[in-house]
Amino acid sequence: MNVSNVSLQSGQIAVNHIKIHYYRTGGDKPPIVLSHGAGDDGRCWTMTAEVLSGDYDVTMPDARGHGLSSEGGGNYSPEIRTDDLNAFIDALELDKPILAGHSMGAESSMRLAVRHPNRVRAVILEDPVLVIPGEIVFGGWFGQSFQNSPGGYLSFLKTLKKIPPVIGVPLTRLMNPGFPGSAAAPWFESKKRLSEDFRTTMARVFEDWNSGYEWLDLLRVPVLLILGNRRKGAIVSIDEARSHAENRPNIQILHFPKANHNIRRSDFPGYLNGIKAFLNGLDSREFSDASFRHRERR
Repeated sequence: MNVSNVSLQSGQIAVNHIKIHYYRTGGDKPPIVLSHGAGDDGRCWTMTAEVLSGDYDVTMPDARGHGLSSEGGGNYSPEIRTDDLNAFIDALELDKPILAGHSMGAESSMRLAVRHPNRVRAVILEDPVLVIPGEIVFGGWFGQSFQNSPGGYLSFLKTLKKIPPVIGVPLTRLMNPGFPGSAAAPWFESKKRLSEDFRTTMARVFEDWNSGYEWLDLLRVPVLLILGNRRKGAIVSIDEARSHAENRPNIQILHFPKANHNIRRSDFPGYLNGIKAFLNGLDSREFSDASFRHRERR
């Protein structure tokens, strides 16, 4: 199967009592696993995989209840998703992969790196689930509207499944004017592939998103934390992240003040420049001896 300019292998593997479907660029290269957010699926990483495939064997699994993977039978807890990711890496015999994730996928990647730091080379976390106790998960209007009426958003997802692509893809571009052109189709199609089981339990999934900032304190591998603006709908508070990353040389922060929760879709060139700089520095003395650094994308 060819998507853009990348030839993706497609496969599935039985792990943790379910079947996980995945896409992979392949090749004898260092492995990197890209884990998507809630409602997306593996193909939503295609643009990123296209850039990274020259230097990495990029694998993009569909999380349980998403894409072409099995449903989770109502179980989508952070613990079970982390177990899925761990078993998936084992099954494909990926040697000390770099883990990159967005939102829900970043949470799974983060938890796995905390649980098994010796098995993970580094983590790239795009607006992971790091919640201040007592606050709603998302900031901005989306957080308020979802908290007050989650049924409205879930009905919206159900409606998207009924819309043909000829209407849905242009509608996606209209709703998300900052999306890169080729990101609209995978985003829309992922909503059509989203399982009813996940959609109907999504409100409970959000309630289970309770990972606190202490998870940053537990990370011992190199970390790139990519953040948007909470007032625009992002999860992570930049001030809280800074306070936990200060004096932690293993954590770098890349901040996009104009971005919402979908950072790589808001500023794909900036996102790519940031992760490439991080990846290029992984083996350098400069990175290992670095003090806390914080950069903003304006």
